[in-house]
Amino acid sequence: MKILFFLITLWLVSVPLYADKVDSYGKDLYSIKLQLKWRHQFQFAGYYAALEKGFYEQAGLDVSIIEGGPDIFPVAEVYNKEAQYGVCGSELLLHRLRGYPLVLIANIFQHSPLVLMVVDKSGIYSPIDLRGKKILLHEDGSDAEISAMLMSEGVDPQSYGYYDGSVDTDMLLEGKIDALAVYITNEPYLLKSMGMDIRVINPLKYGIDFYGDCLFTTEEEINNYPLRVRAFRQASIKGWEYALNNIDEIALLIKEKYRSDADIDMLRYEGSTIRDSFIMNKEVELGHTNQGRWEEIGKTYRRLGMTASSSRMEGFFAWEYENNESPEKLPSKLLPYMGIGILSLLAGGTLFFHIKLKVYTKNKIHSLQNFFSLPSYMLLVMDYSGKIKNYNQSWALLMKRYFGSEHPENIRQVLTGEDVGKIEKFCHMNDPLQSLISLEVFFKNAESSVWINLDFHQAFDEKLIYGIARDITEEKARNERMGESVEIAMENARKKTDFIASMSHEIRTPMNAMVSITQMLIESGLSIEQKDIAEILMVSQHNLLQIINEIIDFSKLEAGKDEVILDSFSIKEQAKSIYQLFEVMARQKKLDFKLNLIRPLPNFIISDSQKIRQICINLISNAFKYTEKGEIIFSVGLTEAGILKISVQDTGIGISKDDIGRIFNFYSRIERKGTVRQSGTGLGLVISQKYARAMGGAVTVESQVSKGSVFTLTVPVHVIN
Repeated sequence: MKILFFLITLWLVSVPLYADKVDSYGKDLYSIKLQLKWRHQFQFAGYYAALEKGFYEQAGLDVSIIEGGPDIFPVAEVYNKEAQYGVCGSELLLHRLRGYPLVLIANIFQHSPLVLMVVDKSGIYSPIDLRGKKILLHEDGSDAEISAMLMSEGVDPQSYGYYDGSVDTDMLLEGKIDALAVYITNEPYLLKSMGMDIRVINPLKYGIDFYGDCLFTTEEEINNYPLRVRAFRQASIKGWEYALNNIDEIALLIKEKYRSDADIDMLRYEGSTIRDSFIMNKEVELGHTNQGRWEEIGKTYRRLGMTASSSRMEGFFAWEYENNESPEKLPSKLLPYMGIGILSLLAGGTLFFHIKLKVYTKNKIHSLQNFFSLPSYMLLVMDYSGKIKNYNQSWALLMKRYFGSEHPENIRQVLTGEDVGKIEKFCHMNDPLQSLISLEVFFKNAESSVWINLDFHQAFDEKLIYGIARDITEEKARNERMGESVEIAMENARKKTDFIASMSHEIRTPMNAMVSITQMLIESGLSIEQKDIAEILMVSQHNLLQIINEIIDFSKLEAGKDEVILDSFSIKEQAKSIYQLFEVMARQKKLDFKLNLIRPLPNFIISDSQKIRQICINLISNAFKYTEKGEIIFSVGLTEAGILKISVQDTGIGISKDDIGRIFNFYSRIERKGTVRQSGTGLGLVISQKYARAMGGAVTVESQVSKGSVFTLTVPVHVIN
């Protein structure tokens, strides 16, 4: 026993002996570089702590921490071998999907701190308010959670400006941009401390949950030096644990040694916010990675069109390389101590195994006791054959209520139909990445019924499956009631839409008659004064009829009744008919209104004549609204490729670049200081664009402020000569 005690002691001291040698002879340390994603701040506190507290050195590593900046991209630095390790956000996966051999080591931030910051007086409260606004984002994918939030809330990327650049809060405060992507731990705190009123829009509130800062390396590094990667990860995690437990100390270190631009209060605030809201080390193990969340992030990148739909994640996670053989060499001074350690382990191996087995068994019993003490759940444990080995009182009561006095011995007796096949396949599955299956089952007897959600988790080291069941009857009933409420609301909306359409039709019928009678009156030989009055009346009738037409078209769009109806018609005759509608308005406003038929034009074409007519009327009406002098040219032509091209050019007030981004939004109107506010619904261009796209075409615009605009409709048509 004394000999055994000596050998164990010798083995235990061998590692500290080696550590002392490394401290004395720094040349045996591995020299590596860590590239940060931004300038020195508490965001990287764990790495500073690991370096300054000697955790890296104890792991045999000589680490240089390289500061980041607006022109430094960690992925590029690591890929180009300027550094072996780096810190970046969830865009790491995007670069992996694009073919870069990058490997995730650890997720440090469980949630992304990236938000959109807006000025309080901007009137922007939600993503939908950002239509037509200028937003400062990056094109490298580092702001993808912002793009995903905007897309999920129905904000078309084409409806807001996309400006690439470094973080510049002055641009936001000066009104050059409307929203800025920032870390919630930094810029909002600074501006609020300066008395600025700002607001943030957080993707988390809209269901977009990306990871924040990640530690990564390359396939080459992890294939050649797996032990070094593991040692670096463990030392970094240890550094983060220290930093989060000693925020004041590390904040002072960052300020004094790393010359951070942030003041000490800002660093402390950043530290506590990162710990409690983003790393969450009290709730989640530091460095924890959930593959399912990464797969969802990958789907988001594909949905945004940022990577090919066929791209795959294989090789992204460090654990995929754990079985690789490593060619790396250990520092020479470690070898003698390893020999002592191996001899000691061989001598005491049997005793250690016996002790370890006792501890393992005790821990497993304790683990099961904790499992069965979970409140409010029905719990069971079964083996791979489905045989139920253990269960708690709640599960027993459920089984007694629906299966009688005898408790089912096998889970197959509890399940029916398709669920039996699912559980059989799951019981024989030996894939750590597929260790969870969830089922919904329905139990019923003469007195009652219940819906149960069953989650089964595989514990591969124990050859057991843990089951957690909960009653979801009320939840399903609530969802069903919610579904019924949605149906009722949709039905009411449909009735409202039908009513508006019906009333609009009823109003339009007498309005058409009034327009025709007024036209006849104008042509009946009135005096000049009487003719002027009749023309004013006719212009007003046209404006009212235009509003009615837009309401009818909008109600059709809402009701989903905007299908394309093909017919053959003469585009020349239709253009002349539309031109005649606005002749009186042109005389009234003293504008030069021209019809330009670009020859050759075919006799007939096949398309949706009503939609083309309505788009033309909408575009010409807008031209008259915003043009006080000069001319309006209505041009119609056909390209060699069989594309109908109709343009409306005016010499009106024009549209600024800021406004062009929002004119195709609902209820949007152009208003400018010094001009008369125009009437209208703000629906004309929206309807026109939707009609054009339904026919496979589009409405585009070119404009200069104070010089005028050109709106162009292009639609593919079939020509009949």
